[in-house]
Amino acid sequence: MSVIGLGGAVYAGTSHGPFNEADAVDAIRGALDGGVNYIDTSRHYGPSEELIGKALTGYAGDCIICTKLSPRQGATAADAIAGVGESLTALGRPYVDVLLAHDIQQVGKGATAVETILQRGGMVDGFRQLQREGRVRFIGVSGRLAEVNAAVETGEFDVALSFNRFNLLDWSAEAELLAEAHNDDYSTARKMVILKQ
Repeated sequence: MSVIGLGGAVYAGTSHGPFNEADAVDAIRGALDGGVNYIDTSRHYGPSEELIGKALTGYAGDCIICTKLSPRQGATAADAIAGVGESLTALGRPYVDVLLAHDIQQVGKGATAVETILQRGGMVDGFRQLQREGRVRFIGVSGRLAEVNAAVETGEFDVALSFNRFNLLDWSAEAELLAEAHNDDYSTARKMVILKQ
């Protein structure tokens, strides 16, 4: 995975300002041609997945796609499966490399958020079914450090993504999350931590 990835939130539409579709597709292709092979998006980033799908049309290189679904109280495995089906259609791919429960602090604080998404018949059960079917390679969570750390401690997830906590002004992920990623149990399981800025 390239050290620098491409974030698809910028293509979320009005919340991030206007953009030209052709320019967006060119920018994505330019990043890929420049050696970036990790693209982060979400089902909830407006037309982001569709634009990435257009940019990937005819692209023969390796590319790691991470997409996300927002959790909600009462979300079922079927909801997750349907959401990923929409993502795969938009991206024009038979599978995604990484699927994350997005901003899990939306459904609770700390371990409570993790318990919510791990409920039997819920979101993560859908993620696991998609893994078994080959439509998702790795599953994980994104969110604030407290919730991501609680998820990592369960050992249930392949990937943990935290944002805005490893930059020039805030290094909290170094002590709180990267230390956990380096422990023997997590690193030997070939799991990964992504820090998003």
